[in-house]
Amino acid sequence: NTAGFVLNNYSPSDPLAGAARAAVALSVALTYPIAFLGLRDGTLDLISVVEEGEGEEEAWSAFFVDALSVALLCGVTVIAANVRDLAVLLSVGGGTFSAAVAAAFPALMFRAVVKEKGDHPGWERVEADAATGLLGMAFALGLAGAYLSLQ
Repeated sequence: NTAGFVLNNYSPSDPLAGAARAAVALSVALTYPIAFLGLRDGTLDLISVVEEGEGEEEAWSAFFVDALSVALLCGVTVIAANVRDLAVLLSVGGGTFSAAVAAAFPALMFRAVVKEKGDHPGWERVEADAATGLLGMAFALGLAGAYLSLQ
């Protein structure tokens, strides 16, 4: 019987496992700004905030971006204060994002390339439809990965 987080299978007194645990903690702490920037920029794109330098809305946009950053940071901090097991969070993220990277993103990119070509032969259309059908499989794999991580 093994733990879901592989480093928990090692003795607490094992120096290499301790170093690996420290490396994971350091990785999470130091890459947080990169992930937060992606969250903030994705949220801004989702609500269609005007880019800086596009006229008189620039000052409003800068204030709104700062306010949104503070609000998102507060929300993430509240979630982080309530999550007690980082391994579960990492497992859920790994289960969902690996399915997206391995199956969903390639299908979406292929579909976009075929659509951009315009007039395309029948086989490319069939392949694009098949790739789109694989998105359902990717979604199911992501859900299964998240579900198994929470068990």
